[in-house]
Amino acid sequence: MPPFRAGARHPAASAARSVHEGRRRGGDRRARPPPCLSGLSEEDRDAITECDLKGMSQEDDAHKLGLSLPGAKSRIQRARKRLRAQLTQSCQVTLDPQGQVCCFVPRP
Repeated sequence: MPPFRAGARHPAASAARSVHEGRRRGGDRRARPPPCLSGLSEEDRDAITECDLKGMSQEDDAHKLGLSLPGAKSRIQRARKRLRAQLTQSCQVTLDPQGQVCCFVPRP
């Protein structure tokens, strides 16, 4: 079972980040999103890629897109919520005692 990052604030985004970092270390440099993001809309993929995978601040993301900071934060939260729903639908998710996602296994 692939573990999520310990202490991650956004477990769904952490899963995407783990796939992204593993691909970078593995030498796959093609410009394509991690498979777990492929089912999301382009807007959701961009939000998660910029802020959760590349580490762009939400303030910089808001400025880049011409949005207010609260608007950008809402956009990212909605994308994370949809990613989490997609992951829990396609994977068996295990929670730790604090209710945080600790590991997952793809559903058959």
